[in-house]
Amino acid sequence: MKCLNEESISKSSKISISGELKEKLTRWHSSDYEILSSTDDISEIYDKIKSEIGKEIINKEHPFKNGKLPVNMQANRYINILPLEETRVILNNYKEYGLKTDYINANHVSFDKNQTQYILTQGPKLTTLIAFWLMIWEQNVSVIVMLTKRWERGREKCIHYWPEKDPIHIHSLTITLFNEKPLNEHIYHRKFKMTYKKEDEIVEERIVHHLFYSEWSDFGIPNDPTNILKLCSLTTKIDKKARSLSENPSKILVHCSAGVGRSGTFVSIHNIMEEIEQTKLLDFDIPKTLSILRKQRDQAVQTLEQFAFIYTAVAGGILSKSFEESD
Repeated sequence: MKCLNEESISKSSKISISGELKEKLTRWHSSDYEILSSTDDISEIYDKIKSEIGKEIINKEHPFKNGKLPVNMQANRYINILPLEETRVILNNYKEYGLKTDYINANHVSFDKNQTQYILTQGPKLTTLIAFWLMIWEQNVSVIVMLTKRWERGREKCIHYWPEKDPIHIHSLTITLFNEKPLNEHIYHRKFKMTYKKEDEIVEERIVHHLFYSEWSDFGIPNDPTNILKLCSLTTKIDKKARSLSENPSKILVHCSAGVGRSGTFVSIHNIMEEIEQTKLLDFDIPKTLSILRKQRDQAVQTLEQFAFIYTAVAGGILSKSFEESD
């Protein structure tokens, strides 16, 4: 089901919006998932997507082949969250970094109408720290979006994988913290310098940003979409600048603990807001977005409540822009 009919965005960035559409967006923005289940059938839509994509994946031959190999099992934070084989991130120079395999629990994600490229991954473990930073380097990641606290309800969700006073040295890579500051109560911004050396000579240096959002519990949703929309906007700004400075396409890496629920919800919202900005049309489709996402990162957007939050956040993002009434 397509969510909205085409509505154009003028060059002045004002959205041409009908009264009917404005009413729908207002309902999305102010309703919880129980209300949206009755008014917009989102429960039925969500269950249908889970079932159809799940069957499609099961019918593939060895969809999680590398994730299930004994040599790779310790690299998975959860035994039931594995990367799909077709889109998994492959570590090219794993031997140079002393790793046994090219495996990391992460998937590439992209969408038709959005040029932005994403990686969804689990929160790093001690056993995956080297693989994680090698992935950041090889995939030209511009910004890491961290959506989990290190510990929640007495359980570790992610190790402390970033440098503070002392740099992190991983073979030929050095990661150094050179700037950090809180942007508000729930968003913290760090900047790292990654340096690649060969025979003690600096070959290349890059800046990688780290955005930590602290208001999102596992399997839950934020209290309000405002900070998520701010996080989306800042992520876009950082990635656009990185793309303008690099010959190779940059990527946005998003992780929570498992790399599916919160991460999938954030990427869905970010993708739709980017799609609107890039196409200048309000022709987005939330169910289609989830279908495309789940075909690339299994189990993305884990709950109906998270699926409903995509509607809430997207509506809030559109309504926060200036708009012109149309007949």
